[in-house]
Amino acid sequence: MTATGFRDAKITGGDARRAIKVSQVSELSSNIGALWKSASRCFRGPWRAHRGHPCRRCRCGSRCRPIRSRYRCRYHRESVRHWRAMRESVLRELKALVGQVLWGSSRAADMESFMFGAQHEGVGLRGRPKVWGDWALSIQCSWRLSRLDKIVVGYRDVYSARTHAPGKGSAGFDSDQPGQNRRDELLERFFVARRAAPVSVKDIRADDLGGFTLSLTDPFRLEVFPDESPSDAELWRLFQPGIGARHFVVSRIAAGFD
Repeated sequence: MTATGFRDAKITGGDARRAIKVSQVSELSSNIGALWKSASRCFRGPWRAHRGHPCRRCRCGSRCRPIRSRYRCRYHRESVRHWRAMRESVLRELKALVGQVLWGSSRAADMESFMFGAQHEGVGLRGRPKVWGDWALSIQCSWRLSRLDKIVVGYRDVYSARTHAPGKGSAGFDSDQPGQNRRDELLERFFVARRAAPVSVKDIRADDLGGFTLSLTDPFRLEVFPDESPSDAELWRLFQPGIGARHFVVSRIAAGFD
């Protein structure tokens, strides 16, 4: 009831003043309630987690459930499931390498293929003798082989000339030539030094972006870490050479068999 209403009812004196104050407080409370209701549409707390919420990520207005204390629409829920599924599938397929020895590698351009398991000898596509393992891990993204706080060899070493190589630092250096770059030199030195007792895989960790870490004995680590924006370009693949089995291929947007 407003002040005019009080005058019409011929209410005067202290009673009218008290009634006006009560009315003002009631109106203020109503306004605060409306403001709080409006604000709660944008900032919803966990006390309303049982109801749907507008997406905080893309402001699409769709109703979605809280995930890890954040509210995502259906698209973002599917994204979370996608990357979580990628990590789980990577771990599931790489578990085949646990206990396998790492005994060698080969290179094609900047792609390095690491060999695991028993050694098998045969003839390659061009009729040349070839040696392969039970498993091959071909990596086309950034990687490094490290021991404690030291990097033994890394992906970009392929673009540096071999130590004391002819033409080092000159235009005549060709990184595609076998044995002429620093990566080939360091990997050859690594495997020759451990020919009698090769390292083996102890444990595997994976992330949500297609990267992983192989914990080796001695203690070495082979770390694979994609460093480019999402695309369908291949990052790495795991397969069994010589038996025609399907390859497990990972890109920045998908992981599956090819």
